[in-house]
Amino acid sequence: MTIALKPKELKPKELKPNGLSKLRANKWLLGLLILISMIGVGYLTYYQLVVVPQQQAKLKIQTALVKRGNLMIAVSANGTVEPERSVNVSPKTSGILKQLLVKEGDSVQLGQVLAYMDASNLQGQLRQAQGNLAAAEANVQKLLNGNRTQDIATAKAQLS
Repeated sequence: MTIALKPKELKPKELKPNGLSKLRANKWLLGLLILISMIGVGYLTYYQLVVVPQQQAKLKIQTALVKRGNLMIAVSANGTVEPERSVNVSPKTSGILKQLLVKEGDSVQLGQVLAYMDASNLQGQLRQAQGNLAAAEANVQKLLNGNRTQDIATAKAQLS
């Protein structure tokens, strides 16, 4: 047995509902297209009005002319400061410090006077040394001039 299939014939009434569904689909697609377009326009507007100015504000760099000047900065820190080089300075003789000309941490030059010592005890020693010098010079002169006759007579009297 063979069955032959015949193509179905379309009636004019059947075309009408099919055309309406296509029209409804087209309206729906058109509405979707308008909605997507409105979202795109809204995003572009938001991007231009909000995002771009924020990015430009981040990119702005403040500049100023360079000028030379002193900086007034206070630094506060805790810890130990270690000198690059440490030198102990001691006088040749001990005594009382009369005047200190530099402060701790000051830079000094070679040959610079750092302090003055009280020289009152050294003045006494100088006067004593000058007196001893004068006595020694007198003895030298005495020896160079020779003995006086009176000194010779006194010496002979003491021996006898």
